[in-house]
Amino acid sequence: MTTEPPVTTPSFPKPQDPDDGYGPDGFDTFGYDRFGFDRWGYDRWGYDRSGYNHSGYDRWGYDRQGYNAEGYTSQGCARSGADRPDADQAACALRRARPSTGSAGS
Repeated sequence: MTTEPPVTTPSFPKPQDPDDGYGPDGFDTFGYDRFGFDRWGYDRWGYDRSGYNHSGYDRWGYDRQGYNAEGYTSQGCARSGADRPDADQAACALRRARPSTGSAGS
């Protein structure tokens, strides 16, 4: 009576997951996450998720209220004082008619 040795299949090592370049904290070696923002919420060009930089201006140079560093909107309306001579007067009147809070109730 002869006994045959059991037939076993060779074990293969489990393939490793490819390294995606992000550490356990979710940031790459340059300090940016998968969406391109750093630990403080700014992208590689210095803008936050809302599109404003550290000074509060967007990529086109306007703040959250729509005024540039000189105090004018893209239509030429002044934050305070006189509008530019080439301003769109209808747009300026409409802007001034709106409540400052964006709410008609207060």
